[in-house]
Amino acid sequence: AVVSTQSTGKLHQSNILSLNLSQNFITHFPRLPHKLKSLTLGGRSIENSGVRLPTTLESLCLENCDLNDSNFREFLSDLRSIETFRAPFNHLTSESVVDLAMLFPRLSVLDLSSNPLTSEGLETLSLVAPPTLTLQNCKASDVTADVITALHGSVSVCDLSYNKIDYPRICKGLSEEIRASVICQGNRLIIKGISSATR
Repeated sequence: AVVSTQSTGKLHQSNILSLNLSQNFITHFPRLPHKLKSLTLGGRSIENSGVRLPTTLESLCLENCDLNDSNFREFLSDLRSIETFRAPFNHLTSESVVDLAMLFPRLSVLDLSSNPLTSEGLETLSLVAPPTLTLQNCKASDVTADVITALHGSVSVCDLSYNKIDYPRICKGLSEEIRASVICQGNRLIIKGISSATR
């Protein structure tokens, strides 16, 4: 659907809790509902949108919004209630993923698919990773057995599919317990972590 400026004039005062404004042609971004819990934006630069994200948000998806290492704090640092954060197809690198995850003390789901992350960044991220972590197609081809082990010890589920990881080679360095918790089929690579067994 296309949302026009006219149709969003009273949006701020509404009691809408969930809103999807992705792929719309909004020239002047509206003030978002003051009680908003869930928001999806996509397909446009967040820097040029003029959007102010409400601090009531618990779920936020910013797909293909030109988020990068230098601008994410400006838009996200006040969102302390976020539980689910999805930001696929952006420009977040391994240098900022830990800072990003730590912005959200209640975070339980993080999706950074199709961002340029390295093996080193994934291992560091395992120190602060939420229970559900999706890192598909991040070009992290240099993933090692140590990274798989670190992620297994910190998450419930981590999806590393479509990363061109040579799993048959690195699985030799994994314990039998960890090998048994990894699903590897074609381009799919999913780690079921220790915490998944206790949930």
